[in-house]
Amino acid sequence: MLQITNHPLYKKHNIDSAMSSLWEFYRSRFILLFLISFIMSLIIQYGSTFINIKELQTTSDPMVMLEKIKEYIVPILIISVISLFFSNILHYYVLLKPMIIVRIFLFSAIESLKYFIPYIIILIILAFLVQLLSPLDLWYLLWV
Repeated sequence: MLQITNHPLYKKHNIDSAMSSLWEFYRSRFILLFLISFIMSLIIQYGSTFINIKELQTTSDPMVMLEKIKEYIVPILIISVISLFFSNILHYYVLLKPMIIVRIFLFSAIESLKYFIPYIIILIILAFLVQLLSPLDLWYLLWV
């Protein structure tokens, strides 16, 4: 069982102590967090080369554009899943890794896989709620 009190950010904060705690937390883990983000951006950049954006921008007919987008659905889905996977690893590393004794990143990446499906489910639920609540926001802006 994880003890949340062992997390370096778990304590009562004011704004100054919160910022200094966050700075210390990220400064002490900067190299690994930077490497994860850098590798993720390289993979996503490579995956993006399979999508010809210029071809989509030169098309003015919506039906032709939809047909071209259908051709790119697989690379877009692959990029999205890879991005979600790396985001899941980063969230796991920041939230749970400081409370675990093992310091090898590969174990963190493998351990974060058990949170991948719940992470996707939470994102889907939040996207659904945003779609439901967006008209309320517009309604509020129109009446204020």
